[in-house]
Parts: sequence; structure tokens; C-alpha cells
Amino acid sequence: MAVQDQFEVITALKGELLRLKEGKKALEAAFSKSRRRENDLKRTIDRVKASRDGAFSEVHPHPARCTETALNIADRKLYEAARSRLASIVESSEVAIISLTLDGIILTWNRGAEKLYGYSAETTLGRPYSFLVASGQTDPLPSHSKKIAKGACVAPYETIVRGEDGRLFNILGALSPIRDDRNAISGISVIAYDITARKSAETALKAANERLHSTLASITDGYLKLGTSWEFLEMNSVAEKIFGRAEDVLGKVCWQRYPQAVGSEFYMQIHKATQKGHPVHFESQSIISGKWYETHAYPRTDGIEIYFRDISDRKRFEEEIKHLAYHDLLTGLPNKKLLIDLFRMELAHARRNRQKIAILFLDLDGFKEINDRFGHAAGDLLLKEVSDRLKRRMRGADIVSRVGGDEFNIILPNVTDSADAATISRKLIEDLNKPIRIYGNELLMTASIGISIFPDDSEDIDTLCRYADIAMYQAKQHVRNTYAFHNPSLNTKNIVRIRMENRLKQALKNNELVLFYQPQLIFGPQAVRCAEVLLRWQHPEDGLLTPDRFLGLAEETGMIIAIGQWVLLTACEQNMAWQAAGYPRICLSVNLSDREFHDSGLPESTRQILHQTGLDPNLLEYEIIEGIAMRDIDFTFSTFRQLIEIGVRLSLDDFGTGFSCLNFLARLPLHKLKIDRSFLRNMGDDSSNSAIIHAATTLARELNIIAVAEGVETEAEMKALRKYNCTNIQGHLLSKPLPADQFEHQVLRTRYPWKTLHAGT
Repeated sequence: MAVQDQFEVITALKGELLRLKEGKKALEAAFSKSRRRENDLKRTIDRVKASRDGAFSEVHPHPARCTETALNIADRKLYEAARSRLASIVESSEVAIISLTLDGIILTWNRGAEKLYGYSAETTLGRPYSFLVASGQTDPLPSHSKKIAKGACVAPYETIVRGEDGRLFNILGALSPIRDDRNAISGISVIAYDITARKSAETALKAANERLHSTLASITDGYLKLGTSWEFLEMNSVAEKIFGRAEDVLGKVCWQRYPQAVGSEFYMQIHKATQKGHPVHFESQSIISGKWYETHAYPRTDGIEIYFRDISDRKRFEEEIKHLAYHDLLTGLPNKKLLIDLFRMELAHARRNRQKIAILFLDLDGFKEINDRFGHAAGDLLLKEVSDRLKRRMRGADIVSRVGGDEFNIILPNVTDSADAATISRKLIEDLNKPIRIYGNELLMTASIGISIFPDDSEDIDTLCRYADIAMYQAKQHVRNTYAFHNPSLNTKNIVRIRMENRLKQALKNNELVLFYQPQLIFGPQAVRCAEVLLRWQHPEDGLLTPDRFLGLAEETGMIIAIGQWVLLTACEQNMAWQAAGYPRICLSVNLSDREFHDSGLPESTRQILHQTGLDPNLLEYEIIEGIAMRDIDFTFSTFRQLIEIGVRLSLDDFGTGFSCLNFLARLPLHKLKIDRSFLRNMGDDSSNSAIIHAATTLARELNIIAVAEGVETEAEMKALRKYNCTNIQGHLLSKPLPADQFEHQVLRTRYPWKTLHAGT
């Protein structure tokens, strides 16, 4: 259940508790009223009995003597008058008064009995009193009548009776003996009172109490009620876990039992609520249990009710979130945000005490290659080991932070001069040069470090960090595995490079990269069946940039992987859009850089993008430069095999420049050979170039591979190629690279693109 839902449920339960308590008070009031009416009845009964006995004693103060002497007429009249007066009182009484024989036969039935039971006197006289008792109820009269006959006193009893209309109701019955003229017990007097309302109130009160205790016991919130003197009055099982068992705590003063809580946030808030008479809502950590609680307290006339919920897990989660916001998830080191905060404090301290601070920018050399070769899990273990080695080398006041994938910032407060920073940098490099064993492999790691000094180089945090970053690039470009201090004379060139790098990172997000398409023509059918995909950067300041202006930087920084995936996804989506528009199927050829080709995730990312776009794998072709493919034959065979299994076509680019071994070439599952453009120049004057082109086309034909001449710019080059049976050409003679809309208009919509393309050149 979500936290908000839990809160709403708890709020509803609290409202129900308040309603139950109000209902309980109303029932207690009704019960009290019933008790008062019952007491009034008993006093009435006592007066009736007193009147009856008084009348009897008034006429015969000495009954024994009366039996021995004859009553005179005056005394008898007085006696009869008293009896008549008593009978009149009994008959007219609103209270049910019934007289019975000792056997339980009804002798008299007054107006109150008629009103209570609904039966008239005519229908009840002479009948046994037991007929009034509801079925299933035990008639108490037989056992009580025996006691009365013996002169014993009988306590009032309660039972359920049935009225004339069939209604069942509760009565309270008071039994007393009836004596005859000789003072012998001859019958029983029953005075009955309807206590149905009281019994209903008792039942409702009991049910309300049960619901109240059940609700308090079932809610996950703790409930506690303190009296006006801060004594414990009520608590549920949740509260007992904190304050102790109810039987040990109830009645005791809270602050006397837990004096350590005096002055705590809980104490202050509860005191505030009782003093001002307003509810309070707060969060605090318990002095007793050590846990965190969210508390709502409501002052009442008889004390204060307190509801509290354990939020310790939420507090821990908040602390974890806070930790994650300021620390690197993998290494646990401070992140860039926390580093800046700590750096700011160190700078303030250094200014006050006129001290120097060195900031080091450390970058691992070749980490990307290790990550690609051994996998990301191995890379993570390597980063953890590096961070541990850095921390072990640091002094107590030094700060180590991971600010990027394989980049670390180190702050060295209170350095004497640059020599101190140099000494620590050398030791760090020595530490990192020691072999690191991961998954049974012994890895050798090097690092490049850039250093800037406060206040020598700058007094601004961002500037110091940027200078250290530039110095690190200087160290990396020099020999690597060394350190370099900030050098102002080299700033301009490096700043331009860094700006270009940062701008390239934004290019993908800002949709500044665009694709151009250059067709490949087949001579025979004069058809375009394939086009090479070429990347351009629509720079907001420098205009349209060709790949030679930025791909080298992308390759060096590793951004080429993300850029390459964008190129592949965009090209596949464009191909599908052309097919959906009804154009003929066309194969698109995408270039792979050195880093892209050696990326272990290339086959999987290719499979995912093809699946995502729905493009037929046979309509995708990868171009790999011959020199890259020949560098590691085993790796090339493995990668080619995975790509062929997906269904992707493969083309060897710049053929003739990489000194391919014909034995390996024959074993590669290639679809095309693209003859390097350098061999097309001066084919007529340079017989060696012509021989190479002739040999390449012949080799391709024998290996059942398509030979493509790229960079064709003149009619003479095209005629020479046709002479050597090279039937696939690409170059500016046919068409320059075109954006997607122009390619669609000039190539895909034209039945004979060669005529259109040639006419436009």
C-alpha cells in the first residue's frame, strides 16, 4: 500500500475512534439515566412496601394480641380503610405490581402490569406467572419462592419476558413476601420494571468498547492517552511495545516513569499542545526506543490523545537518498556535487589562514578498452579497487571524489607548494601501476593527473577544476601515466578542444547531427540498390561540419559509441519510412569506426535496433576499414560471424591500403570490397594503379564478392572501371552525398537515376 493510502486509512480509523468514543459517552449517559430511573423505582417500591407495612402496623401494632382479642369495630374500620388505601395505591401505580401465590399463580394484576406486559387482568388472573417468561429463558420464580417461603431475603433478578404482542423485553423483578392476618407468609409480591433500554445501552456500550479496543489493537499506529496530570490512561499494543505493558504503566505519570524524555522534542510538542489547546503534528526520534515517529496529538478536556507512527524505515530511506544524492553509487566516494560543497568550505578556510590548496584531476588511461574487453562488471571492480587505493594514500583532510566514469578529483588542503602536490601525484601513480587481479586476469593500470593550485592559478572553484582538467589532457597527450601542472601557455588550444568536446556532447541532445546518403550505381540495370550513410554535424556556429572535423574527437572520448547507435537507429528508421512510402527496397551502408567495431556490444545493439525498427537485416550493411579488420584476425572472425548470423551484410572499405592476407580475405564472409579512391587517380598514366584495380575486381569476382569503386569523379575514371568489369561505382560524378529529402526526390522517385544524376553533374 502506498504511503498516501496508509495515511488516509489511518486518518479514517482515527475518525472512527473519535466517533466510537463519542458513542461510548452517549451510551454511558443513557446507562446512567436508566440506573437513576431504576433507583427511583426501587425507592417507590420501598415506599409502597412501607405504606403497606405501616398500614398494617398502624391497625395492629401487636398482631399477636389481636388474635387473642376481638377487634372492635372502630379498629376494623381503620384497618379496612388502610387496606383500601393501599389497594388503591397499588392498583393505580404506573409500576407493574403483581401478587402471586407461593406456587406462582397470579392473584392481582395492576394497571402498571397491564401497561408493561399488554395483558389485561381478566386474561392473567389465575394463570401461572411462568407463562410470561420467554421461551428459552429460565424462570427464576420457583427457586426464589422457596426462599421467600422460608423467610429469606431474595435479591432482585433480571430476565426476558414476552408481552401480549409477542415483543420480548428485559425486566428487573423485585420479590417480597405477602403476609396474612396471622403474619404468615401466604404469597409473593412482584414489582417489575422494564430495563430493556438499559440492557440495550449496556450491550451497545460493550460493543462500542469492544470495537474501540479492536480498532486500537488493529491499527499499525500507536495510540496513547494521557490524563490532565500526564498520567497514562489508555494505550494500545503498539504503544505497549514502547512504554511497557499496560498493567505496569497505566496510572503512572509519564515523565516520572521516563524522566530521560523530559526536554525531548516529544516532550516539548506535547507540552505545547496541552498549554495552547491546539493539535500538533511533528516528527521526532524517541529517547526511549531510538526510533523515529510521526506524531499527531489532540488535546481533550480530560487529557490528550496521541497517535504515532513508526517512520524509521522512511527516515533511513531518506538518508539513503540523501547519501546517494551526494555520493557515487559504485564506489561510495563523494560525487561532484558534494565535492564542490566541500571544496567551497576548504577555500574559505584557506583564505582565512593564507594556505594553498591543490586540486588533482585523475583519469585512468585505457579504461574504455579494458571495459570493452572484459565487460562492465570487471570495469566496476576495477573502479572500486582504484578508489580504495586512492583513499588509502590520502591524508585525513584530503578529499577523493569520483566525478565521471573513470575520472576522479582529489583536493589536497594546506599544501606548502607545488612540490607537495607533485609528490602525492607520483605516489598515486605508483599505487595504481601495481597489478590489479580481476576474474583471474592480472590488469595493469596507468593514470594521467592534472594539477592546479589555489590561489596561484585562480581563486575560483570552477576555473581551478577546469585548469586541472586541461592539465590532465596535457599529461595524457604527452606520454600518459604521468602528471602535469596547469600551463597557461597551452590553455588556448586545449580550451578549444574542450569546448568542441562539450559542444559535441550537446549535439546529440539538440538534434544537431544529420545523415546524408550517397548512392551506389550498378552499371547494367542503371539502378541504385545501395547508398552509403554519411554523418554531418549542423553546428550552430560553424555551419555544416564533415566527419573529419569531429569524429576523431568522438573516437578518442568514446562518444562515438552513442553517436554510432544514433546513426544506425536513424538510418534504419529512414529506410523503413521510404519503404512505407512505396519506394523500392534499398540497402543502406553504415561505416564503423575502430572503437565501434571493437565494442563487444555491437552485435547485440545491432540486433535490438533492427528489432525495434522492423528493418530486414539484409538491407543493412556495415563498412569496416581494411586496416581495422586485419589488426586482430581472431576478433574480426568472431564479430563477423555474429553479424552474419543476424543477417547483416559486410563490406571491406579502403581495400588495397591495409595489406590484407589473401588467405584471411578468402575466409571472411564479405559481401563487398570497396576499392580505395587513391587507386583511381591517374589510372591511365599509372599502370600500377590500373593493375591493382584490375586485380581487385578479378579477385572479387573469383570470391563471389561485389567490387565497388568509390570516389569516382571523372568520365575517364568511369570508362576505365567499366573496362575492368567494375560494375558498381560511387562518387561525385554520380551524386554528392544528399540529405534524406533530396535523396528521396533525386534518387528514389526517378526510374533511371543515372540520367538524372549525370545530368546534374
